[in-house]
Amino acid sequence: MRRHLRPLVAVGCSLSVLLAACGTVSPSDLGSTTSQSPTTSAAGSPTPRVSVPVPATVADLEQQLTSQSHGLLAFIGAPAPGAGEPDGVVTCQGSGPIQGGDAVACRWEPVLPADVEMWGCDNPPVEGCGGGQWPDPHTILVAVLDDTGRYTFTLLDHQPDATHAAPDDYPAGTTSCATLAAPPASGRTRNGLDYPALLHHWMSLGQPSSMDTDRDGQPCEDSYPPEIVRGVLSSPLAPVSDPDAPPLTMDDVRAHAQAHMSGYLSPLVLSGAGGSRPATTGATMACQVYSPSWPEMTRWQLYLIVLDDTGGYLIVDDSGGGGCPGLADYPPGSTCAELAQPPPGWTTCSRGVNYGEILYQWYTLGQPTDWDTDGDGRPCEDTYPHTNSGTTRLLYP
Repeated sequence: MRRHLRPLVAVGCSLSVLLAACGTVSPSDLGSTTSQSPTTSAAGSPTPRVSVPVPATVADLEQQLTSQSHGLLAFIGAPAPGAGEPDGVVTCQGSGPIQGGDAVACRWEPVLPADVEMWGCDNPPVEGCGGGQWPDPHTILVAVLDDTGRYTFTLLDHQPDATHAAPDDYPAGTTSCATLAAPPASGRTRNGLDYPALLHHWMSLGQPSSMDTDRDGQPCEDSYPPEIVRGVLSSPLAPVSDPDAPPLTMDDVRAHAQAHMSGYLSPLVLSGAGGSRPATTGATMACQVYSPSWPEMTRWQLYLIVLDDTGGYLIVDDSGGGGCPGLADYPPGSTCAELAQPPPGWTTCSRGVNYGEILYQWYTLGQPTDWDTDGDGRPCEDTYPHTNSGTTRLLYP
C-alpha cells in the first residue's frame, strides 16, 4: 500500500505564472479534500510515503517534463489549446535507461489552438509568424543527479532577452568555471550559465575534475553563490520512491511542493521552519520561495496546509503585495470579520486576506472553536460565503 502527496493548489498573482491551477479557496471547496479517510497498514498506523515516480528511462523523463511544462504558454502569453490538451510536448535525445551523470538535451514544442493563424506578430506580418508557428520551441537541458533518477533541468531562452547563456555561447569544451559563470564574450546575454545548465555542461564533458577539484559532485561551487548550489542540488524534481521510508513530515510536504512548483522557469526553493513535525491533518508551514537560478526574482511567501492524514495538502499564496494586506499586516488575535476587511486605515485595497490564509491561520492557532462555531471544519464560513469565486484542483504527482 502506498501513500501519495496530493497538492491542492490555491494561488494568487505571484504564483499564477508558475502553477497550472489558479484560483482561491472557499469553504465549499473543502468537502472534496477531507472525504477520504487515512489509509492504514495492518498495524493501524498511516502507511509510509512514496514520492513522485522516478524516471527510469528517457521516455519516462519526456513524460514528466511534458507534465511539468504545463502552463508555459500562459506564462509567455500565448493562447492556450483546448481543455484537456497539453500546451507542449517534450522530446529528448537518446533512449533507454538513464543514470547518474547523464546529460540529456530535450526540446519543448508548443501545441497551439488549431485556429491560430496569426499571433504575436506585428502588422504587417514578419517572417516566422503565422500558421501557429510561434512561439518557437525551447531547449531543455537535463542533468541526472544520481542513479535513483533524481534530476534538475533548465529551460533556455525563455525570455526575449535570453537572460542566461547557453553552453553553445562558449568555445567548445570550455571548463573554466569563472568563464562559464560570466556572460559570454559575444555579449548575447547579460549572465553566464545558470547552475542547472552548468551541471548539464559538466556532465556532457564527462565530469572533468578541473571543474570539481574536491570531487564532491558540486562543480564550480566557488563560482556560484552557495545558496544557488545548495538550492539546485537539494531540490531535484524526482524524489526517490522508498516504501520503507518513515511517515510523512512537513519537510516531505515542503519538498514535494517544491518539486511540484519547480518547472519551466527553473528549480525553485521553498524554505520553512518546523520540518520535522508529522504531516497530519492541520499541520502548517510558512515558506519563503525563491529561485536559485534567478536571484533577481523577488522572493515571496506561501503557506502549506495538510488537509488529511493521507498527505493531501494545500498551497496558499500570501495575499499581501500590490497594495493589499497579508496576514502579517494584522495584529494577533484578529477575528474572522477583521481579517476579511483591510486593517484600519488601509486605503490602497478594499479586501482582506484570502480564504486559504484564513484556513492556515485557523490550523496554526489550534482550530479555535469561535472561528468554527458549528464544528464542520469550515472556519469563518459566515464571513467567507460558499459562493466565493475561484476554483481549486487536486493535482497528482
